[in-house]
Amino acid sequence: MINLLPYEDKKELELEKRRRFLVVALFGASVIVFLGLILMGPIYLSLALEKRSFLRELDSASQAEPLQRLAEVEQEPAGLRAFAPRPGTCSGRNQD
Repeated sequence: MINLLPYEDKKELELEKRRRFLVVALFGASVIVFLGLILMGPIYLSLALEKRSFLRELDSASQAEPLQRLAEVEQEPAGLRAFAPRPGTCSGRNQD
């Protein structure tokens, strides 16, 4: 089939095709972004609540008495190592 339109009309028709394609492409991209935001909303809310809960738990744990006692207990082995026998010395066995 032969296109018998004048050159100006052909040019305008091509421009209109590009405009339509651009509108459809932008609409499709915006729908994808919108759906992505909607689907990510519950995940974001869940993670935000979990983070808040974790920070609250961490704060209460750092103020707890057992944690302070644990820090003291962790320091004790360093002091005890000075009194421990060195390897190859008296091991408690009879070496006749």
